[in-house]
Amino acid sequence: MPFTIRTSLLKMVSRRLVRSIFLPSASVRVAEALPGNISAVSVPVEVTVDSFYMQASVVTQELWEAVMGNNPSSEEKGGDLPVTDVNWFDCMEFIKAINELTGNKYRLPTEEEWEYAAKGGNKIKGYIYSGSNNIEEVAWYEENSEMRLHPVKKLKPNELGLYDMCGNVREWCEDWYEPYRLVQKSSQDPK
Repeated sequence: MPFTIRTSLLKMVSRRLVRSIFLPSASVRVAEALPGNISAVSVPVEVTVDSFYMQASVVTQELWEAVMGNNPSSEEKGGDLPVTDVNWFDCMEFIKAINELTGNKYRLPTEEEWEYAAKGGNKIKGYIYSGSNNIEEVAWYEENSEMRLHPVKKLKPNELGLYDMCGNVREWCEDWYEPYRLVQKSSQDPK
């Protein structure tokens, strides 16, 4: 890629990546479903999460297209809409491309990191949803979304300034789901 094209692409991508939130290391309680239980009943498990950074919102179609050169979203198109129709392997390719472009080391959060961030991290207030007890304030879901995508960062963020942690689109994590060892009092984040 010629230097001038790479430089302008890097500037465009960097503008879209400017807002990341720092989450300090902590021991956190995460929910673990009981073995064989498919209901919402769970037991809390303490996990130590190392400090990390997380982008303030999900990846937009504009950012994906700037990095990957295409927009895989099949339903609705729009620069500030979240990217859709990507699987975990697509996300790994995106991260590889963005790391090569920026020289940084981006990655998806682990399941524990995502849950810690969604709950409000070190600023947790104990909300039912990520940032509020009122789902309408923080999430696009079946009853308020008109069954369509919505631009990112249009609803209230959580305590950390993270947007869209509930609703709009599903989010991928670095690791695959695996039950915590319930016999242990604490566990290390498996990243």
